[in-house]
Amino acid sequence: MPPAPEELLLINGQKVSAVIRGETYSIKVRGWRENRYIITDVPQIQGEEVRVAPQTGCNIRFVKDGVVMLFDTYVEYYYSQASSFMAIEYPRKFEKIKLRKHDRYRANAPAQFSQMSAGATTNGDGILRDLSMEGGLLCHKIPLIKGNKVNISFNLGEIKVDKQEALVQNIRKNPKSQSEPLVTGIKFLKPPEPVLDFLRQFIETRVTDRRADKRSR
Repeated sequence: MPPAPEELLLINGQKVSAVIRGETYSIKVRGWRENRYIITDVPQIQGEEVRVAPQTGCNIRFVKDGVVMLFDTYVEYYYSQASSFMAIEYPRKFEKIKLRKHDRYRANAPAQFSQMSAGATTNGDGILRDLSMEGGLLCHKIPLIKGNKVNISFNLGEIKVDKQEALVQNIRKNPKSQSEPLVTGIKFLKPPEPVLDFLRQFIETRVTDRRADKRSR
């Protein structure tokens, strides 16, 4: 007996990233008919709809239950009236990449942090060199204390995470850097859904980049 076909892991209202004509848009899934089509929102830029001609190719990626889903498809139908939607072909094949719990992906995000200790607040700057769904690796100069909680803010592209609470888990020295002689592992504490959405989008992009690098070798 042949193995059962794998599930695409779609859910209504799920946000996915759609790469169309080299631009990345965040759209929501509105429904589907298996092996026929998927209905989504139309892409937008600053509230303005982006028209997409039928037969335009697109790449879809999203994270669900610790798995990155990737597939190539094309736009079958674009409807723009009082209620706009887009129909894309249901993929004939797709790729699943399981994320290990502690996978980290390279980043270069300027960060600011504050730490409360002995009734005093210490502020500092640094760089988040990598990120995962659970935390990151911070390079910095102002010392942090293992086991303390810190508030960290950082930018990556156009997205800003502001005052996310995190736990200092481990600290080591980096003698090769005078500007950032300390390397600290931090764990995010109860990140809200917007922060989780940002981290999912970040990981989706990094996974896609890794796949492209492997194919080009």
